[in-house]
Amino acid sequence: AYMGLGSTGTFATNSFYILNSISMLAIPLFVVGGSLIERSGIANVLIRVADKMLRNVKGGLTATIPVVSCFFGALCGSALATANTLSTAMVPELEKKGYNKAYLAALIAASSPFGFMIPPNVNAIIFASVSSASVGALFMATIVPGIIWAGLYLVINRMIYKHYYNPEQPELEAESPAADSPHSAVPVLMPVIVLGGIYGGVFTATEAGAITCLYGAVMGVVVYKRLSLKQLVGVFTKGVKDVSALVIICLLYTS
Repeated sequence: AYMGLGSTGTFATNSFYILNSISMLAIPLFVVGGSLIERSGIANVLIRVADKMLRNVKGGLTATIPVVSCFFGALCGSALATANTLSTAMVPELEKKGYNKAYLAALIAASSPFGFMIPPNVNAIIFASVSSASVGALFMATIVPGIIWAGLYLVINRMIYKHYYNPEQPELEAESPAADSPHSAVPVLMPVIVLGGIYGGVFTATEAGAITCLYGAVMGVVVYKRLSLKQLVGVFTKGVKDVSALVIICLLYTS
């Protein structure tokens, strides 16, 4: 029976034209870039940097969660990738230090939308493609609220973290890993390069996605040596599967 969703015979053609758009091409690039950053070891470096920044702050270990979410959002623009990385990299270690697992899960879930708020973000690119809005203007509109939002989380965490913290030893004795190596500076500077390039007119959001992919691949394979060439192919294969779901959604919207 006819369901009103259009002919399936046009799916292949429409899929090509959707991804043939320069603005929409940024979506698969940032999806793959987020996976590369997650697998390359960059996320762990960002966690160490944020941990060192907040070492002398009460509740600083859990305060790293919203800060790292901002860092990660500025690199990949994905809330799902942000939540997945923080859950894998931070929860086991913080739980050993005495933090309640449910509180950590709630804080990560609340902080993961910074992947959408801190530009570049995929949602803004999709909205711009259907509304003719400026991608750069949308990025500028979300960055300040995102920073304010993160600051409020830091205040809330400072007020309530003790109710979910039962350490075997005082928190101040928990030392952070060293984060002052030259390798630590590169991931932190990357958001500055990407956002500065977009706002300065050096490259577009789509080109920024390509730079993010190249950066994540080089860091994972050459610098941190966390990715083999076989694993790199696996990351791109997973990216194809993730993007295909987005393409189907776009097809149903345009049908």
